[in-house]
Amino acid sequence: MSKHIFSIEDNPNDIELIKRIFCRDIEGVEIKHIKSGEEALRMIASDDYFSEFPSLILLDIKMSGINGLDVLAEIKKSKKLEKVPVVILSSSVQQLDLERAYKLKVNSYIEKPKDYQQLKETVKLLVKYWLDTNKN
Repeated sequence: MSKHIFSIEDNPNDIELIKRIFCRDIEGVEIKHIKSGEEALRMIASDDYFSEFPSLILLDIKMSGINGLDVLAEIKKSKKLEKVPVVILSSSVQQLDLERAYKLKVNSYIEKPKDYQQLKETVKLLVKYWLDTNKN
């Protein structure tokens, strides 16, 4: 049985890098990309959006339009998603973003590595921890 991760990310380059990591280095996990905060909010509001339920959500903060912190607030209000772990994977390390994310009950906040090899290792560790090691 395959596990599913939702990646909410609007940067096409980051989307391609993450797709490559999952395709080449992570077996048994399918990734679904949601390309904007607006699309994420439509997904959260929809009762029939989930053909496969996510085991983990990777969320960027700095997105045009609706940002990741606003999406996080809606995820944590949603009865169907409130217990799904959300990991912010963002280039923003501003203290205000960090504080707001934890007030909104993010499960983890990680600075997005700038180097592909580091990104690959970080994503692999995240998947291993949240899908294999962590019990929820």
